[in-house]
Amino acid sequence: MIIDIHTHIDEEQHFHSYMKKTNGRIGLVFVLHWYKNDFNKLRLFIDSKPNLRLIAGLNMDNPKHIEERLAELEVLLQQKKIVGLKLYPGYQHFFVSEQKVFPVAKLCLKYDKPLVIHSGDVYDLENEAVLKYSHPVYADELAVLFPDLKIVLAHFSFPHLLECANIVSKNKNVYTDISGTIVDDLPKREAENLYKEYKRDMQRVLNYFPDIRSKIMFGTDYGGEDTPLNEVEMYIRLVKEVFAKKEQEHVFSGLAQELFLS
Repeated sequence: MIIDIHTHIDEEQHFHSYMKKTNGRIGLVFVLHWYKNDFNKLRLFIDSKPNLRLIAGLNMDNPKHIEERLAELEVLLQQKKIVGLKLYPGYQHFFVSEQKVFPVAKLCLKYDKPLVIHSGDVYDLENEAVLKYSHPVYADELAVLFPDLKIVLAHFSFPHLLECANIVSKNKNVYTDISGTIVDDLPKREAENLYKEYKRDMQRVLNYFPDIRSKIMFGTDYGGEDTPLNEVEMYIRLVKEVFAKKEQEHVFSGLAQELFLS
């Protein structure tokens, strides 16, 4: 079974398109809540699908909101309605090493659930994001301050793959996923070239940091056929071509089970 730990499937059409495209190969799908969207509506949608799991996003701009939101999310963690929390520092202009993140980290610690951090490049149609805040280096400090906190750097921090690998290698509590780099809005030849370059980059990074091979998870960042983030097949192909056969089960599902579902 494959677990896709990173999607944005938030409506019926997206769900059916994704399931058709995956053709039964992906058994469990994690949906990450975009902090600007209606959380309760998304939660009801997730509850209606037995193969979906929810990771809750937080709006970090309002201190009062954070306090109230964490109280709500604690109830959902107790009820096992969510499997982790998500931060979007590049979009909201804060560093994940700031003190306002600490209560979020402590809640994840209390329930032994991962804190997923958007890192690296942004999908910024509104031209509001600032890349310095999404650089993975700031997660290193957070990992040191909270050594038992499970941290997942989303998207392999692309294009900062080496920096991400360095942080994942250095900190026993930091992990990453492969989602969000391969897009489907390019001509066929350019798309294949992009895939080959990403594959080469991953192989190069893993030559420098071979110990992180066991700390990488499968994800796609699927957001619907109407977005560039609608690729699945190439991510499956990537795992099969970069990782040895004996490693693939761990990347496809084993580590996700251990971090999010245990």
